[in-house]
Amino acid sequence: MNNSASRKDSSLFLPLEISCFIHVPALFCLLRATPPQQREIKTNLALVQICVILIDVLNSVLFEPLFVAEELLIYLRGAARHAMPVPVALGLFALGIGTLVISTFICTIIRHQTMMAESSRFKMRKV
Repeated sequence: MNNSASRKDSSLFLPLEISCFIHVPALFCLLRATPPQQREIKTNLALVQICVILIDVLNSVLFEPLFVAEELLIYLRGAARHAMPVPVALGLFALGIGTLVISTFICTIIRHQTMMAESSRFKMRKV
């Protein structure tokens, strides 16, 4: 048996280590150093950051997808490949991506509405 084929490539964990070092200061700056004009969207920005962290952990640690372009396949190599069925794993990933998209959209709408003048016809009024 080839030893080099049975060993795990340590360079696969490099993106996870880099992203973890990036997530920590980003979350710290979001929670501690948010400017006063961003106070309205601070909770939505926190939701976006948490979604990004969860998606990163799911993708980098639990799933470790390997894309096979010739066959249009995704092969899961991570820790969750035996712990849960593939539809559940893909459902979790889709839920994370969907939550990220919706929270980003809500953040954009709230920020857009706070910048609009009260007399603007594009300003959403509370019903």
